[in-house]
Formats: sequence, C-alpha cells, structure tokens
Amino acid sequence: MGLTFSPVISSGVPETARQLFWEVFFSSRGRGVDLLTHFPWMSCDENVFCVEIKSTAGSDETIAALVIKALPINQNSSVGLVGLVCVEEALRGKGFVSSLMAAATDLAVNKGLAALMLWTQKPEVYAGKGFVTDERNRFGYIEWTPDQCVKLDYTVRNWPDLSRPSEHGIPPFATGGQVISSKNATIVVLVSSGGHSIAEWSGKEEDVVDLIMCSMPGRCSLNIGEENSLISELEEKGVECNLGPAAVRMVNYLNSSASVKVPHIKFLNRI
Repeated sequence: MGLTFSPVISSGVPETARQLFWEVFFSSRGRGVDLLTHFPWMSCDENVFCVEIKSTAGSDETIAALVIKALPINQNSSVGLVGLVCVEEALRGKGFVSSLMAAATDLAVNKGLAALMLWTQKPEVYAGKGFVTDERNRFGYIEWTPDQCVKLDYTVRNWPDLSRPSEHGIPPFATGGQVISSKNATIVVLVSSGGHSIAEWSGKEEDVVDLIMCSMPGRCSLNIGEENSLISELEEKGVECNLGPAAVRMVNYLNSSASVKVPHIKFLNRI
C-alpha cells in the first residue's frame, strides 16, 4: 500500500480521525461508551486541532493521527494538550509518530502556543522530539479495614451530569462516574469494570481522606502526583497505599518560552 508522510491539519476532529481513535483506543480494547461521551470537546472546532496522515491507496482512510487542545494558562499564554496519538496497528514502527509530532510542533508554533504537553507511560518515544519530563504520577490501590471507616454525612450524584454542561469527559477506561460531597470536601470517582477510581478531589487533605474512608469501598484505585501530600495524609490515617509509577507529564517549550510556568493540569482535564 502506498503511504504518505505528509500530515493533514484540521480545525476540529474529522470523522476519519474519529474512526481511527475509536478503533485504537476503544473498539480494539473492548471498551467505550461513545466518542463524545469520552471527549465532548471534539464537537467544537474552536481551539481543537487534528493532525492526520492519510493512506494513498485511493481511500480517505486515516492511518495515523493526534489531537491538540489549546488551553489558556494566563491572560497572555496558552498551551496545547496533545493526546490520542495513534497509528493503525499494521503500520506501527514506520516513523509516523515522528511525522505527527513534527507537524504538531509546527502547528503549535504557528498558533503562538507557549508549550505542548502530553502524558505517557512511554517517555522514550517523545524524549528525542523536544519533550522533557516535568511531573511523575503514581497509580495503584489504597486499602483500609472496616474498623478504620469514618462516619460522615455525604451526598452522591452522577457524573458527568447532562444537566450541567461540561467539557470534561469520561476517561477511556471508565463507564461513568460520581461526585461525592461532604460539608468540607468533594471527590470525583470513576466507575469501570475494575471498580472505583478516585480521579480528583477538593478540600483540606484531612477532610478529603475522611470522605474517601466513609464513602468508598475498603479498596479503590487512585491516580495522583508523585509528590502530592495527600499520600502522606492517607498513610498517617493508616491507609495502605500500594502505588507504583504511572504516566509522566512531558512538556515541549516553544517560542523561547521555557520561562513560562506551566500549571498542574487535573486528571480530568487531560487528553
């Protein structure tokens, strides 16, 4: 099959790229609700860009693609969140990712973005493409016994709530979620075939831990920054934390903008 390495850049996400994303990240893994449930911002062309590589075999098939979502970080600067980097399975290892990332970098420079950011468990793929690791995450299970449970009043609502429009979507591994709130804290919990996973939280750390220990089963998963002090608070309250290395955040600073402070991006805001 004849192939082209010339990327096609679009505002928004064309249907051909959506088909590839669905096949690679959902259908082939036996999961997924629908693409817009997981990535509702794909329905908008503003501040969303797609880089595709097409087949030249007489069809409009997309064989490699990624998306960039522009995110303002202050009044003067925006960064581009890079995600869904993929290549059709039979064509991997032929340099398509390098072509995609080179085109993404050129696009970001032309759009005046201060940096590109992505999260990956394979940093070696991007280390030679201008990206450096600046945050490390941990993922695993936290556990406690029934006698450690905390009694606390709290409320639960489904998340995302269709009556409360949000550009947040459900991560690919999840089928739904809940927002659990006490008087002093809130947690967002994702539901999947593997159980419950805590994705985000707000409030004082001691209040967050109390809410977790009163509302969650005695074992759930947690995605958290390597240096997040919530880990210490959990351990101080006797929670066993079995957390190992997970995805790292990598940043490619553009336009001589290495001095730009890139903020922490919450888990549900990532691609």
